[in-house]
Amino acid sequence: MYDRVQSSVLVGDEQTEMFDLFSGVRQGCVMSPVLFSFFINGLAREIKEKTRGVCVGDIQVKLLMYADDIVLMAETKEDLQKMLDIVTSYSKKWRFRVNPKKGKSEVMLFGSKPRETNVERKWMLAGVEIEETDSYKYLGVDLVSGLNFKTLKARYVADARKRMMLVWAMGMRRGELPPKDCCMVWNALVRPVLEYGAVVWGDVVWEEAEAVQREMGKMILRCSSKMANEVVLGELGWWTLKARRDLLRLKFWGK
Repeated sequence: MYDRVQSSVLVGDEQTEMFDLFSGVRQGCVMSPVLFSFFINGLAREIKEKTRGVCVGDIQVKLLMYADDIVLMAETKEDLQKMLDIVTSYSKKWRFRVNPKKGKSEVMLFGSKPRETNVERKWMLAGVEIEETDSYKYLGVDLVSGLNFKTLKARYVADARKRMMLVWAMGMRRGELPPKDCCMVWNALVRPVLEYGAVVWGDVVWEEAEAVQREMGKMILRCSSKMANEVVLGELGWWTLKARRDLLRLKFWGK
């Protein structure tokens, strides 16, 4: 498959001649994720062998990897810089480029204690100093240094309301969709937004999300906004979102 890799570029109706590619994996190929995993596995092995990481229960967690995203985790400045040095060395050895620019590679400090502003900290990656940040999005979940999820929940509610209005315009407003189909649309398009990553952050009381669900339920039933919330949920057979998050967390952590 990789004996000779060629490509061409299509510009409008014109296509260039084929040219050879000498690095990387084929875009869209089913083998590409597997081949990249083989390629990057040496980096994970070296970090696990030479650094300490953080303690989670009885497990030492040193890095998270998803596709080409890598999260390094350490409890000390020295351990984290050692990890960054290993990444730099590995990238030079195997000829790939890391991006030290802001927004691509940053350091985030977690903890409830205020930072020491008079302590000088420098983080180096690939010969470039990288910056510290107060917030970071990983796999769609917003993380902040104090580990509260206020920003995340505000974004989820805004996104859910946009989708709710889109569903309303798809046929609910004119009564073309029966309640059963409306519930299916809610379950497929709107509710998942409010539950994304809930196994991590879901142990909270989140009235704004409950309000979105109750509002959607009243729209589906086409009843008064003053209808009792318990009646709306009971008529549709819906749990509260808090109860659903509790179940999701029990299933996940039960594993």
